[in-house]
Amino acid sequence: MENTHSNPFEGLLDGRRMQPAIYAVEHVSSGKRLVCSTRCLSKRLWDQRHRLERREHPNQDLDADLKADGSEAFRILVLELVIDHRALPLRKRFYLERAQTAAGAYNAPEPPARKTVIVASDALRRNGAQEVLNRLDQLQRILADSPTEQIARVNALIDEVRVRLHP
Repeated sequence: MENTHSNPFEGLLDGRRMQPAIYAVEHVSSGKRLVCSTRCLSKRLWDQRHRLERREHPNQDLDADLKADGSEAFRILVLELVIDHRALPLRKRFYLERAQTAAGAYNAPEPPARKTVIVASDALRRNGAQEVLNRLDQLQRILADSPTEQIARVNALIDEVRVRLHP
């Protein structure tokens, strides 16, 4: 039997099966979006497409619009291919904030981001300072595309840690 369900996203990822990404399911006429993140974009796009075709979605608000307007009223958008999956929560928050200020979002409001405090002890200075510096460099690279205000705050914290590590 021939497979009648072809994947419209085939070729998008150039053979990468586990591509982390941020994507959205968008109601075309209203612009309202469900912003999502995934570690495996190809599988998630396939799943979302079939949910739309079946006119059943776990998000209640999106499901109501889907039942009222049909699957042709929606489209799936790949917003960003993410290099490091650890950046997914931050990048998702960025796109979710944009969606909420634009046409709206199907997502439930997310709690505010937790603040992380980095304390450098004497033992850390002696034993793990270089490792910490390497991690801070990595964090700066991950956050390179984040909103300007977040970058400034993170960079200020990183600079403070560097000063404490290298008095």
